[in-house]
Amino acid sequence: AFKQTTYSFRRLSAEEAARVKPLRLIVVEARPGDTPERLGATMPFEDFNPDWFKLLNDIDPGQPLKSGQTIKVVAG
Repeated sequence: AFKQTTYSFRRLSAEEAARVKPLRLIVVEARPGDTPERLGATMPFEDFNPDWFKLLNDIDPGQPLKSGQTIKVVAG
């Protein structure tokens, strides 16, 4: 199945490559009042941003962030 998937790969055109915007992973400390919902809303995904934020940071549903806690945020 993996080999079959590779048959769909192709080179990007110059125009397609120019439109690619790399994402960056930023490591920061949580500040007082930060929540997974608020920080997740800043991530550049279209749907489920708070869920992606919790997954990336191994945060359980309902688990609050602690001030000074190291967290990862995806930036465009």
